[in-house]
Amino acid sequence: MDDLTLRTLEAHLDGALDGADDAALLDRLRIEPELADAVGRLRAERALRGALWAANEPTPVAVMRLTSHLDEAIHHARRGAFWGAVSRWGTTVAACILMGIWIGNSVMRDGTPIAGPSVAGIAGAGGSVVAGGGGDGVPSGYHVTLVDDRGQVEAVQRFPTLEQAREFANDFGQWQDRRQQVRQGRIQRVGDPY
Repeated sequence: MDDLTLRTLEAHLDGALDGADDAALLDRLRIEPELADAVGRLRAERALRGALWAANEPTPVAVMRLTSHLDEAIHHARRGAFWGAVSRWGTTVAACILMGIWIGNSVMRDGTPIAGPSVAGIAGAGGSVVAGGGGDGVPSGYHVTLVDDRGQVEAVQRFPTLEQAREFANDFGQWQDRRQQVRQGRIQRVGDPY
């Protein structure tokens, strides 16, 4: 049986042929017994395919069970997302607390604040308290050396005159005294509120 005949028989079984073509096919089916057998086989195959599709179609109970499983999975995923966000927030808070403790321990040693930088001395460009500079590659002027409580140099500030270097050293000392007063709670009141 050729492909055109097979398509014509399928169209006949689907009811897709117009009146004239369908009448011509019925006449042919009466004359050709092989064609009539082919139509019978096609009907049997269609019935078998229909039965298979119907058997694979879910029952209303199976559909309800599937939708309840999907609802439960969605609820579980949302609950997991909520607790994931809560745990991220908690981790962030814990990290902030640990950073505060770490910073507090780095600023305080044995309950006393670590001293800030202090002025170690004023030196001229050649290492003595003299102005001028060198042809030896050392910059001219006066240097104020700031050291920490362990004696390590934290900064060196250069000034063109000895006056400016001393003024900076005095200002820095006053600033450090005020800072120490605040740390020790010895704040001096300078005015009353109105």
